[in-house]
Amino acid sequence: MTFILRQANPSDADVLSSIAMRAKAHWAYSADFMAAVAAELRVSSTQLQSPDWLCQVAVQDLRIVGYALVDASKAQQWVLDAMFVLPEVMGLGVGKQLMTWVKTSMQRLQCPELMIPSDPYAEAFYVKMGATKIGETPSDSIVGRMLPLMKLKV
Repeated sequence: MTFILRQANPSDADVLSSIAMRAKAHWAYSADFMAAVAAELRVSSTQLQSPDWLCQVAVQDLRIVGYALVDASKAQQWVLDAMFVLPEVMGLGVGKQLMTWVKTSMQRLQCPELMIPSDPYAEAFYVKMGATKIGETPSDSIVGRMLPLMKLKV
């Protein structure tokens, strides 16, 4: 698969939100669950314009197929707010390349660690990318739901 990475533009916000919903739905979550997390998965043009947020998109044939969105507001500890890849390109290296971008950005901007509140289905991917599970964190959308909390050091 051939794709390129580029910085997200504010005009990409709706496409990124749609990718997040499609990627999350791939794991056969219920319609009620998807409705509950829809607001949390929404990417805003304001985020994409802010210097506190870093976002790269993976583009194949002029179509965005995935993205990584990082909250870089704390210089010493970033948070991976979102990383989603369209279901039809999962397993083809898009996520790995996006994580490489995250790690390279951390090194370039001297951020030593990344916190990753992970979907349970993505936990193994983050471990493969070098993250360690350090505990759990509550979901922002589903009361009582706990998510794996991962940490990546560079």
